[in-house]
Amino acid sequence: MPVILSETDKERWSAPMRDTPDMNALMQLIRPYPTEAMIAYPAAPLLGKGGSGNSIRASTPFAYPGSLLADPLA
Repeated sequence: MPVILSETDKERWSAPMRDTPDMNALMQLIRPYPTEAMIAYPAAPLLGKGGSGNSIRASTPFAYPGSLLADPLA
């Protein structure tokens, strides 16, 4: 599972660990991401003839014709 870090925690996460207190400090960074900070939406299909791998389209909301989706975070 990935860890989502704040800008202020980035340096602490990548600092070398030397002992148990360092490991304990690192473990404090592993916590649930705030639900109110997340946005979920369907993404366009990026595979097949039109797929180009990493694409800005992966970050763009996409509305599938004829579908209504429930809030995935509810």
